[in-house]
Amino acid sequence: MKKLTFLVSTVIATFLLSGCLTQDLPKCDEKDVKSLLTQIINESLEENGEEAKFISSKNIIEKGLNKESKIRVCSADIMYSDATEETLIYNIRWQNEKKSIYEVGIVDSE
Repeated sequence: MKKLTFLVSTVIATFLLSGCLTQDLPKCDEKDVKSLLTQIINESLEENGEEAKFISSKNIIEKGLNKESKIRVCSADIMYSDATEETLIYNIRWQNEKKSIYEVGIVDSE
């Protein structure tokens, strides 16, 4: 299976945080972040004609947080339907902090 390195800085999903009282970036393992990550992976697999499908993510960890730049970097082990696994590095950043809109983008895969 091809690695998802073609996603580097090209695929970004945006999500509106509704009803949030704080302006903290979402954590790496929050439900909405994981949902966006799943959406990005499935769309890119489909666009590239891959037969494998996303199955699950595990070992989700925060690799770093730059409070000044307001970027959170995360990693997750991804399992595909063809029994392959890879580690994705992704980030979470504000697209519009005042409106609580953030982006999730895949940076690299290992």
